[in-house]
Amino acid sequence: MDFSKKRAKQFGAYLKKIRKARNWSLRDVEAKTGNEISNAYLSQIERAERPVPSMSLISKLAHAFNLPIEFFLKEAGYIGEETSKSAEAHHLFKAYNKLSPVRRKLLSDFLGLLEKQEKQEKSQ
Repeated sequence: MDFSKKRAKQFGAYLKKIRKARNWSLRDVEAKTGNEISNAYLSQIERAERPVPSMSLISKLAHAFNLPIEFFLKEAGYIGEETSKSAEAHHLFKAYNKLSPVRRKLLSDFLGLLEKQEKQEKSQ
């Protein structure tokens, strides 16, 4: 399998995963893009029957899903892992800042629990 086909499969799988996680149909995504990306075209992307979309279409998808464009660009192969991690951290930080102090404390406690579990798993 050539690199571009592999990238198309990876991007299509990512798109399908986030669409399914929201319980959206292909028509829902089409509507959320202002009908600028047809459900038929989206289906072809998900099945890797089309190459990775252009930056313009990726931007529309990111907006439709309300996710940082960097997530999509990473899956499409336009940017590397480190840039994507930085974008993810920025996205999490913005979400954290929107939380109430009580929820921030809950999140902090939860992260502490996850770190503890991670250490225990690594030591086994």
